[in-house]
Amino acid sequence: MVNQMNEMVERVAKAIIGTMFAPHELPIDDNLVQKYRETARAAIEAMREPTDEMCDAADWQQQSEVNQYQLAIDAALGTKK
Repeated sequence: MVNQMNEMVERVAKAIIGTMFAPHELPIDDNLVQKYRETARAAIEAMREPTDEMCDAADWQQQSEVNQYQLAIDAALGTKK
């Protein structure tokens, strides 16, 4: 079972792998999968400090914590929902 601390790394790694391989080509090499985990961790670390756009989008006084987080990530991705 993936602990909470690693769950997001695993999600991001799977998303990266999903953009690089067709389902029938998924990497089975453990070293390659570990590289995607490292890439995922680096991507998440890069998002640690929010941009001004992320802070503005979250409207910290008017939203739930989950919605603030989702709005901030949408802003980081350049999307609006």
